[in-house]
Amino acid sequence: MNNRIKRIVDVAMTVLLLCLMAYQVTGEMAHEWIGIGMTVLVIIHQILNRRWYGALFQGKYNPYRLATTILNILLLICFALTAFCGMSMSSYAVPFLYGMAPVFFVRRMHLSMSHWAFVLMGLHLGMHIPAMTAGLRQKERVRTVLGGIFTFVGGIGLWLFLRNGMPNYLFFRVPFAFLDYEKSGWLVFLENLLMLSFWAFIGTQAAHIFRNATQNPLIPVVAIMASVIIGIMLALMFPPAEEQMFFGDADWSFSQEGAMQGGDAAWGEAQPEAWNTMQPGGQGASQLGSQGVLQPGGQEASQPGGQGTSQPGGPEAAFADGGSEEPGNASLDDGFVLIQGGSFLMGSPESENWRIDDEAQHEVSVGSFYIDPHETTQDEYVRLVGSNPSTFSGEGLPVENISWLEAVRFANAKSQEAGILPAYNISGNGVSWDLSADGYRLPTEAEWEYACRAGTSTPFNTEKSLSAAEANFYGHYPYEIEENYFNNSVLEARPGEYRQTTITVGSFEPNAWGLYDMHGNVNEWCWDYYGAYDLNAVDNPTGPASGTRHVYRG
Repeated sequence: MNNRIKRIVDVAMTVLLLCLMAYQVTGEMAHEWIGIGMTVLVIIHQILNRRWYGALFQGKYNPYRLATTILNILLLICFALTAFCGMSMSSYAVPFLYGMAPVFFVRRMHLSMSHWAFVLMGLHLGMHIPAMTAGLRQKERVRTVLGGIFTFVGGIGLWLFLRNGMPNYLFFRVPFAFLDYEKSGWLVFLENLLMLSFWAFIGTQAAHIFRNATQNPLIPVVAIMASVIIGIMLALMFPPAEEQMFFGDADWSFSQEGAMQGGDAAWGEAQPEAWNTMQPGGQGASQLGSQGVLQPGGQEASQPGGQGTSQPGGPEAAFADGGSEEPGNASLDDGFVLIQGGSFLMGSPESENWRIDDEAQHEVSVGSFYIDPHETTQDEYVRLVGSNPSTFSGEGLPVENISWLEAVRFANAKSQEAGILPAYNISGNGVSWDLSADGYRLPTEAEWEYACRAGTSTPFNTEKSLSAAEANFYGHYPYEIEENYFNNSVLEARPGEYRQTTITVGSFEPNAWGLYDMHGNVNEWCWDYYGAYDLNAVDNPTGPASGTRHVYRG
């Protein structure tokens, strides 16, 4: 009787697990209450298993008993962690438990542990199937046919498991589950059932091996291999659409503030290979008010502005010229945009989401200057420098993977071509700025932020949020998704396209002052060394007098 009740509880847990994995069908409130129901069933299951607990570490452990014991313990740990993390994020079922642990941590842990519980639950069910069906008398031909069917169904389940990006969730490669809300509810449940069937199939074959350790395990091993081969072949034949693919990388990590970290580079040298890839998993395009720097010999830091950049390729430069109220090279007719000087609040208010201490808001005034409305293209860079360091090659694409020193040298080359006085004196890796020169130069950080804001005071110059239709960034992960993970409908910018490449400059609408790609596509070098803002330097600030890192923005 006790075993029959346990089987009923197992079936009920399986049904609830399939519902929990279909979040896009159930919605947040039902998801939480189903999770509470699942937690209650897990507790009941453990009570029914009290005799099993009493027998732990007693008697002889054969391979089957050892495997099921380890599996049960791991499954219990995953269920416990999933429940704890879910309750720490609860908005409906147990809202008084919200915040028991840092939300950023528990969200990633909940995502991983829930998927591990899914896998282990499938294995758990599979390990019990041989014992549950031992009394059934089937002809050899029927068993063979059923074995072939379950092998093929398991292969389909593995294919769906890979196509839906489940390994990324298991191994903390992405911080969120990217769900298809357009998929029919019945199809979501069917796919989840097929994926669970794969792991149940693996568990069943493993049980045959462990329960019959003295017999030839060839048949169940061949069955497992056949199912895996079917799944891999289907994955090769029917790969996911490019925008559905997620490229997690164990070399990349996320700080609690959500900043992207990774990649070594010295300020005076070319960017390393880590900068040559689309960077997965950051916060989207950087907020106004946040600083970015390249740290020599250390990590790329969105330092510490919290939003990262998640843009393909390393920093390049949005070049300004060296003029003031009446810039001397306006007659060059180089297409640069005149930015009329003025005052603005640089940095961000303390109430802004993802704000960090180095963004102290303070009033700054800048003089008038000209600035290129577009990011520097590879064509122009190659024409003046003779080489192209970019990973994403193409006509009209921005040059990327250039160091700050290379950007400075390019500015001087551009000045020399135009027959005007270069703005920089370069000696080895040392650079000084000739303020009297009218040549091309990098904008100061204050000029860059002033030009990017274009009169706005919001986190982005597109107002509060930013969508993949407005900039080229990690569009799956728009601003404020952290706070609205379970209800994306309240986001101003919904999850969108992740292009995984730079795109032609000027592909989106410009800001109010006619400047393109100030958010997204590539980072843009500024003149300033990175350091704390000097709140007393309010007129044309140029940053700290010395340092080892330079600011990039965008």
